[in-house]
Parts: sequence; structure tokens; C-alpha cells
Amino acid sequence: MAALCVAVPMAGARAQQADPAPAATPVPTLQSLLDRATFWRQHGRPELARQLLDQVLAAEPANVEAIYQSGLVATETGDAAKAAALLERLTALVPSDARVDRLKQSIARGQISPALIEQARSASRAGDQAAAVAFYRQAFAGLPPPLEYAVEYYNALAGTEEGWAEGRERLGALAKRSPGDTALQLSYAKVLTYREVSRREGIAMLARLAPTSQEALKAWSNALVWLNASLSDEPLYRSYLADHADDKAVADRLAELTAPLKPDTAERAVALAYTAVADKRYAEAEKLFLIALGFEPDNTSALTGLASLKMNAGRTKEAMEYMDRAVAIDPALKDQYTDLYRAGTFVSGYNAASAAARAGRLAEAERLLRPLIGAGYKEQRIAIALLASVKERQRQYAEAEKYYRMVLKARPGDREATAGLYRVLIGQNKLAAAQALEARVPAELRERMQDSFAAAEADKLRKEAEAMARSGDVAGARRTYDQALSRASDSPWLRLSYARFLLKQGDDRGAEAVMAPVTAGTSPGAEGLHAAALFALERGRPQEAAALLNRIPGPKRTKAIKALAEDIALKNTLKAAQLAAASGHQAEAQATFRSLAQRKDLTPAMQGEIAAALAELGDGAGALALARRELAKPLPAGAKFGDYAALLGVIAREGGESETEAMVARLQPLARNDEDGQQLAGMRSGLIATRADRLRQAGQQQAAYDLLLPALRADPRNETLQAAMARVYASAKMYGEAMKIYDRLLARTPGDHDLALQAVWASFGDGDYDRARELIDPLLESGWQNSQLYYADGLLSRAEGDTGQAIRSLETAQALRATELGISLTDISLSSAPVGGSVAVSPYPPIE
Repeated sequence: MAALCVAVPMAGARAQQADPAPAATPVPTLQSLLDRATFWRQHGRPELARQLLDQVLAAEPANVEAIYQSGLVATETGDAAKAAALLERLTALVPSDARVDRLKQSIARGQISPALIEQARSASRAGDQAAAVAFYRQAFAGLPPPLEYAVEYYNALAGTEEGWAEGRERLGALAKRSPGDTALQLSYAKVLTYREVSRREGIAMLARLAPTSQEALKAWSNALVWLNASLSDEPLYRSYLADHADDKAVADRLAELTAPLKPDTAERAVALAYTAVADKRYAEAEKLFLIALGFEPDNTSALTGLASLKMNAGRTKEAMEYMDRAVAIDPALKDQYTDLYRAGTFVSGYNAASAAARAGRLAEAERLLRPLIGAGYKEQRIAIALLASVKERQRQYAEAEKYYRMVLKARPGDREATAGLYRVLIGQNKLAAAQALEARVPAELRERMQDSFAAAEADKLRKEAEAMARSGDVAGARRTYDQALSRASDSPWLRLSYARFLLKQGDDRGAEAVMAPVTAGTSPGAEGLHAAALFALERGRPQEAAALLNRIPGPKRTKAIKALAEDIALKNTLKAAQLAAASGHQAEAQATFRSLAQRKDLTPAMQGEIAAALAELGDGAGALALARRELAKPLPAGAKFGDYAALLGVIAREGGESETEAMVARLQPLARNDEDGQQLAGMRSGLIATRADRLRQAGQQQAAYDLLLPALRADPRNETLQAAMARVYASAKMYGEAMKIYDRLLARTPGDHDLALQAVWASFGDGDYDRARELIDPLLESGWQNSQLYYADGLLSRAEGDTGQAIRSLETAQALRATELGISLTDISLSSAPVGGSVAVSPYPPIE
């Protein structure tokens, strides 16, 4: 519609506007209720948790998480019968879900004896951590501790010789999940200081906690005294003493650490030099080796030490000079020369690669590692292991698996390689192979990988759900999506896939609810914001999409995120120009589009959007010239068929059929996978449908029919061709035949709003107002804000005799159309016409 003219009675009173309704109190989401219930359970308030969970189950009786948590609450409050009943419900819904086993454990454990807990705490306060652990285990019936006792139990466990590693790992996992719990962070930091291997990490945490905690300050001081420090740790002591200079124990430890050692002989200088090498103080080691040569120019230990330093630094010529001097003094070193040289070359390359990997320069690390593999180096296994790690970090899991298996073939018991192989198998969704490896994987890694394993299971279920949806098994797809969410509810990409599925089913509100948790909270991750932006863009909200991407910090913006941001910026520019054209500034809009088309940094897909916009503004020649220019360019490596779809669409609309077919044939090799193949087939179907629409709009319905019929016989389930045939029937006033097609299509894709609205106009033409109402009401309930939808509802309400509703819908349509055109509401006039009577329907419904 160029402008929306609605029939509204001018005589008589208008429907009076009601007083503004008070602002509604926001209704909490089910997820927020579950989160609050979890909080109160963990903080010993089961009665509050029960109230929240009852609210969830009242709204959604089959909510798996709510049933599970209700079972835990029942167990913790001693209601064994209710817990058993909830376990039975949970098992019936999701028999293989991990939460079934967890609830069974909780029921088996039963209520926890307060007396045993108090005995455990008393033993812990007395310093007898082994006894405390024994009491705790007795209280827990040998099962894992409940959340409310987890911190104190793992603290006690970490105080035992054999339980420190598990206690540290478990506390670390809890601390990671609750970064704002300072008491938990302090407990974890103190446990880290119990062993030298993690003491420096604990010191760093205590330093952050000390400004607001005397306990943390005391633990920080103790850890510095306990630390087996070297000179490289001097900054740790300086940082502490800057604000606590009166701490004599720490000051004495620093004085001891920094006491000068005098290299007063060649032997002493060499010894100090090798100590410096061990501490990675290579510059200091070089000076000490040179001091040794000052005392004793022929000291071969100093010469070979310098040769190694120079070789590791990549200064081969200097290394060779020192080695030549050493061999001249002691010919017996000659047999070691080649091995040392090769070892120096290997270590130099490996160290450089390791440094690059630590700095995140993974491509550089790979380049440095390649020459070290397969060249006969004795220690090439560690280079292969590092390359496997690099490939894993690059998410090239298949290659990483290959290299981890090479390491394990040479050294079957390598724990790091076993752990790496376990991780990349999960990364590839090779869950059976990963499970077969579990017995050889350390327990702490299995625990850490639980979330990744669940994510892999969820991803596998997601793919199954998508396949079910494609095959038409809507109910099965929904069940499978729900199972996937039960395993990885925090996956933004799983939620996006589910939301897209729901949109196709017409469940707009459900899709919005599925995506809502992705951006909930104060600091959603980059992937969550990326997925939410894609969803907003698909919902026609580019400004919201841009705002979401702007919340992603610069360092976390991947290439895909940057490309999406550029695409959204272009869409917003195009939208602004289109609104300008709708407001009467068509020349200005065309100038904007032509200016954009001259940019060199735009992708073929972006140029296609510009060309399509020019065509919509009536500049068919300009659009065709732009499309031809872009399609004449050489195809870049990695180009996809979909990148050129919009450009091909312009050629199809504005060019000739032979030119279009030639372009499609040229781009056909880009369809390298199923998705591209489907898009190519869709493009061919679209070309036929477009030609049929042209014929139909020119009044040549028979010619359009003759064009579509053979194509439909070749591909009878093609929805694009079927919809085009329905439009042909409708334009020929064969509304019954059109509705048969629309009904079949809507049964397959009930969420297609545009298709449903076309069916509404066909129902009008057929005089079937009941069917029109059946189609319109779900569209209104979905919240779709579309001017033609409310226009159709206004016309239908008038035909039904509901004058008040007709006025309200037509006024809403008027306001929405003004928004769509970007003009003032006063610029759209209302025409006078009597209410009632039949609805006049054009053979060309407004949707086109």
C-alpha cells in the first residue's frame, strides 16, 4: 500500500479513550524463580525455596529443574514420601537425566544429623582435619556433600595430606561459580597456599582480598613466609611490605632472599649462573658465565653454558664460537657437539613456540613447531604435544586429536596428552570415545569437563532437533530441544536455534522467552550478546542488535562479530534512507544508496542489499548496473553462494532471463554443501516464482499457471512454488483452490506470518470470514506489529458487526503504517465509508 486509507465512520462519537492503565508489575520469568529458589536452598532457607518452586510448578507442571529442586527441598526437610513421589515424576519425564541420580543420592543420604555436623566442626576447629572429614562423611552417608555444607567440608578435606588436591579442585569450582562470595574466595585462596605448587596463585588472591579482610591479610603474610622463593619472587614481598612495613617476618624473608652472593671464584660464578638459568634469569646467567671466564678463560663449563644461552636466544654464530673454544680445550666434547647443537636448535625453536602460544599467537606457534616435528629430534614428542595443544586452542579438534594420539603412541601413560585427547573428543561430540577414555582421565579433569560433556550432549541433541524440524516432526523437535536445554541451559547458540524453531511455529512469545536468559544479568558474555544480536536482527530490530554488539568489549570482538556489526550498521543506514524516501525525499535516498555502493569495503551480500534497495526505490537501471558490476568481479577464495543471493535477485527482477540463468550457472560451483545447495535450489524456485508473479500482475494468469505447473510437478513440495501458485489462483478469484494450498503450507510452517496474512485475503475473497478469523486471531496473539494485519482485522471486525473493534484495529493499523513509512500520523488521512456490509477484496491482496 502506498498509503493506508481505512474506512472509519466520521459521524457519531468516536470510541472514547480509556484512562491510562497503571504500569504492570513485571512478571518474573520461570528461570528467575528457579535461580532464587537455588539461592535460598544454598543459604539454608528451604521454606522460601519451596514457595518459589511451587510457583514454577503451578505455571509449568513438567518443569524438570523445578521438580528436581523440590525433591531436594523435601529431602532436606525430612519429607521422604514427597521426595520419593517427586523422584518418580522426574524419572518418568527424563529417565536418563543426571538429576535423577543426584536426587536418588540425596534421598539415600536423607536428613543430615546436626550432631555429626557439630562434631565435624569441633574437630576442624581443633586442627584435626582427618577426624572432621570422617564425621562429615558419616553425616553425608558417604555421598557428596550438599551445597550448604560443601565449603566447610572441602576446607577440611584440603587440610588433609591425601585430600588436598580434591579439596582445592572442588573449592576452586565453587569459587568460580560464585565470584562475589568473598568468604568462599578467601577459603579457596588459603587452601591454595597450603602447597608450594599453588602458593603463588593463593598469594595473588589474598592480596586482592586483604584490603577488606584481616583474615586474608594474616594468611597473605603466612604464605609469603612459607614460600620457597627465588629472586624472581622479590616483587611479591615488595608489594606486601609497601603497606605493611612493620611485618618483621616478611621483611626478614625478603632480606634473606636478596642477600648478595659473591661470585668470587670461577666455580662459584658457574654455580650461580646455572641457578640463574633455572630461574630463567638468562641475562644474569650470561653475566655470571662471563665473570667465570674472567677468573678462568679456559673453563669449559662456562663456555658450553654460554653456547647454550646463545643458541636458545637464536644467536647461532656466537654459540658456535663458544663451542669451538670449548672443543679446542677439551676434544672429548667433540662427540657431544652435534647433539648439543641440535638440542640447542630444538630448545630455541620450542621455547619461541611456547612463548608465542602463551601470548596467544597460535599461528606463529604452529609455524615454529612444524620444523621440530619429523626431523629426528630426540624430544620431538614435547613439540608434538605443544602443537596438539595449539590445535585444540584453535578449535581444530580433528588435528589436535591426531597429534595427541601420536604422543600417546610414543608414551601411552602421558597424563597431559590423555587429558587433551579427552577434551578434544568431547569438542568433536565423540562422546562414546570420550567415555571409553574416562578410566584413564584424572578425576579432577572429569569433574571440570562435566559442563563441556553436557554441552557436547546438548549440541548433539540440537542437531537431532533441527533434523526433526526439517522432517516435519514438530513435537519431537520440541521435546529434543527441551532435553538439550536441560543439559546446557547456558548455551546461547542452543537457545538461538530453539528460538528460530519456535518462530517458524508461530510461537513468537515462546521464542522471546527462550532467548531472554541469554542477556540476563549484569555482564552477559560475548557469545551471548552475539547470539542475542542475531536474534534481534532476525526479528527486525537492527537498532537493538547494534546496541547488544556495542556491549561487547573490543578485545572480545571476533571477526564474525565485527562483520555482523558492519552489516547491522549498513542495514540501519539503508533503513534510514528508505524512511527518507517514504517521506518524499526519494532523490536524497537514492544518492545515499549510490554513495554506499562506491565503498570498497562492502561484501557482495552488502552490495546486494544496496542494489535491492535501489530497485525498490524505482532505480531499476542503477540497481541492475550495480549488480552486474559486483557479479563481474572475480570470485574470492571461500566465497559462498548465499553471499550473492541478493545480487542475483536484482538480476532476476531487472535483467533478462538468459542473463539470470547464466549468472546462476556461473555461481553454481559455490554451492559446496547442503545449505548452499538448498539455497541454490531456492534461488531457482524463486526465479520461476518471480516470473510467474510478473505474468500474474500483468493479468496473464494462464501464462503464470503454465509456467508454474511443470516446476511443481518436478518438485511438488516446494513451498515457494506452491505459494506462487496460490497467488495465481487468488488473482483469478479461485479462492477455494488458493486456500487449499495455503492450508497445506500453513500446516507445515505455522509460524509464517506473511503467508498466513496472504491466506487471510484469500479467505476474504472466498467470503469465509470464519476462516479469516481463525487465521487473524493467532497473528494478533503473537504480538506481531504489522499495519496490514490490523487493517485486515478492522475490515473483518466491521463485517462481523463489531464497530468498536473495527475502529480500534483500523486506528492501530493507521499508526503502525505511519511508523513503517517514517512519517507523521497526521499525514495519513482517514476516508469516510459506512460500517457494515461485505468486505471488498482486490484480486491482488495488499500483502504483495
